[in-house]
Amino acid sequence: MLYRFSRSVSERRSFVPSSILLQSLSFSSFISAPAMGESGGAGSDASTAKGKTKVAAAAKSKSVKDEAYLQAVIQKRIGLFESIQSAQLAKRQSIGGDPIKVTLPDGTVKEGKKWISSPMDIAKEISSGLAASVLIAQVNGILWDMSRPLEEDCTLKLFKFDSNEGRDTFWHSSAHILGQSLEMEYGCKLCIGPCTTRGEGFYYDAFYSDLTLNEEHFEQIQSQAAKAASEKQPFERIEVSRDQALEMFSDNKFKVEIINDFTNKKRKRERGLQS
Repeated sequence: MLYRFSRSVSERRSFVPSSILLQSLSFSSFISAPAMGESGGAGSDASTAKGKTKVAAAAKSKSVKDEAYLQAVIQKRIGLFESIQSAQLAKRQSIGGDPIKVTLPDGTVKEGKKWISSPMDIAKEISSGLAASVLIAQVNGILWDMSRPLEEDCTLKLFKFDSNEGRDTFWHSSAHILGQSLEMEYGCKLCIGPCTTRGEGFYYDAFYSDLTLNEEHFEQIQSQAAKAASEKQPFERIEVSRDQALEMFSDNKFKVEIINDFTNKKRKRERGLQS
């Protein structure tokens, strides 16, 4: 079955750990319910049908995940990620180092190094408090990961959770934690995500085969999310080609479809610009 797990939130004015934000997860099924009259009957027949439904639901909720498959897939994905990351880091170090000027909103100019300095480096230079609370940067008008190296002279803005840019980034990162939690707990296939809805929160679509989720699963998901948050796993960025992305997610037909759809649309846009 395909489910969307989502987190609805009210506006917050301070930085809140992802593990706390995941405490009130809710989900809605994308599978249509049977039409009225398709199952069950009157009197004792209806009671029997309901009883069978509960037993079936309980059985499905205890579906066993394929640990060997899950670990093999994750290790392959991590291996590919680290290999690509290492190659990209080596390339940046070979071409980086030239001085660049980073202009802040108040006109202050900071010195940096091309392909080496990141927005986080600049934030740390300003103050440790800023570095601890900033979530996303804007470089020459483009949203920029805090650890992503700066490529040239630029203007730089930094955003905390009290901004739309900061909240969107926080929800995006939280959706990554949610996706990891769902995958590790149930061995599901992640679909569309990570996704955010401004002012509401985040969600991740996932396919669970014959597993039926219910309210009892929330504690398990919360436990996985808290574990991921406590490990302080870094959010790291790489750029991949279509072939690299397809190799990384070759075991997930939903991600393969999304990757192919994205690249096909990109090619159409590029052809449109050239014509």
